[in-house]
Amino acid sequence: MGAAALAGINVLKEEGILDRVKEMGKYLGKRLKSLEQAHKSIGEVRGIGLFWTIELVKNRQTKEPFRKQTEKYAHNVVTDISEYLLRQKNIYIPADKFGIWIVPPLIVKKEEIDFLVDSIDEALKIAEDKVI
Repeated sequence: MGAAALAGINVLKEEGILDRVKEMGKYLGKRLKSLEQAHKSIGEVRGIGLFWTIELVKNRQTKEPFRKQTEKYAHNVVTDISEYLLRQKNIYIPADKFGIWIVPPLIVKKEEIDFLVDSIDEALKIAEDKVI
């Protein structure tokens, strides 16, 4: 292993970054799971640490996605949500065919998580009238 990689690992250990990731990851997960109750367009929230995804669906019972496999690059509700977050909130949230990804930096603060989740909550209203 290179000297730079070892130095990076030492910084993670010495500054307690991984412990902070666990703490902030639990908080982020709890906040995102609360959105699942508030929005019918959420099929599932899943993740670990600071790596989460929100699956967006037309129908929560059948888990029918907003975007079909063959429509990977088609404009739809998922891309509308991602674009809203970027344009209105200056937050880059990648979207894939099934939902959006929430992957904040390892040094994220609680206030930043609150802003992020509140913004996602607002953006999810775009999908609400399209849910069966």
